[in-house]
Amino acid sequence: QLLVNNYYYLSYINIAGPIITVGVFVATLSAALTKLIGTSKVLHAIADDRLFGNILHPLTLTLGKAKEPFMAVLLSWLIAQLLLFMHRFNTIAPFTATMTLLSYASVNLSCFILSMTSAPNFRPTFKVNPKVASAIGFLSCLTMMFLIDAIYSAVAIALLLIIIIYLLIRGPAKPWGEVSQAIIYHQVRKFLL
Repeated sequence: QLLVNNYYYLSYINIAGPIITVGVFVATLSAALTKLIGTSKVLHAIADDRLFGNILHPLTLTLGKAKEPFMAVLLSWLIAQLLLFMHRFNTIAPFTATMTLLSYASVNLSCFILSMTSAPNFRPTFKVNPKVASAIGFLSCLTMMFLIDAIYSAVAIALLLIIIIYLLIRGPAKPWGEVSQAIIYHQVRKFLL
């Protein structure tokens, strides 16, 4: 409760108080830039793959030799600015944490399903058992999501399921495989052997 009301509490009791302030500033700036660039790259990839048709096509504009997604960065920045103008950072923080954990949970769930189905195109290079590590990661992310805010978590999962169902029904055919194809492959192989 103390940190909710006074963000600088640690700087008052620390020997080098200004270092705490600098550390908070640097960590916040690093997290903000990571979210801004990471979000814009994902948004650019979704627009480039035309997963939602031509609605997001203007976001495919890039600049420079590195092809940085200028329009996607601009849109992500505008959304961030609109959220910042709300002046309710403690309201926004659980939402962003929930969305981040949901994206990690989705990656872990995909990794778990692909490792369980022994998909031939899934060959992780890390030494840890991918089934156990991804299952623990998925359950940990879901647990943390609901501990942070159960309502945001339930709404986020519902929105994710709606997007997945929409993409399964209306999404364009792409040359890469889907997790559902790996499950079918696993079932066919199991019944043939």
